[in-house]
Amino acid sequence: MLDVEYQGLFKAIADDAVPAYAPEASSPMRLIGFTMNAVAKKIQSLSINLNNVLAIRPDPNASADLRSNAMPETEIGHIQVTDNDPTISINPEAELVATYAADALRRARTEHAIEAVFSDGTDTITIAMPKVQSKGLVQEEREGILAHAYEGQLNHTATGDDALVITVT
Repeated sequence: MLDVEYQGLFKAIADDAVPAYAPEASSPMRLIGFTMNAVAKKIQSLSINLNNVLAIRPDPNASADLRSNAMPETEIGHIQVTDNDPTISINPEAELVATYAADALRRARTEHAIEAVFSDGTDTITIAMPKVQSKGLVQEEREGILAHAYEGQLNHTATGDDALVITVT
């Protein structure tokens, strides 16, 4: 399930014809690969939160049909992301320490790469997080299987604004 929350601009409501339903012939997107530091992991859930702080930039010269629910009497020039603190929540199955020392990485606050790959058989979406730092790791049981409830902070690399890279092929 994909859950997306939007905040910002909306236009006035207008009537429109409802399009006819035409089911896709392709299969739905599904997770086909997930790795932490190039180690394949089995996960049940994946949540990425950008935690963007949005600033509404009023502009009296902007179109009158662009208004914000935060400032309904003001026209909006644009909305700007002024800050963010991206995080990830996952629950991978526990591994042998020799395979993946999750607790040692958490205690050392070691940054590691996480990659999730989704595909529908035609298109592929790769979500790369090159530097993820552990914020918390708690053991949990998932239907009799030992797992870790993992919280991580997505950090930028030295090259800049790349805490989260989404590639569609």
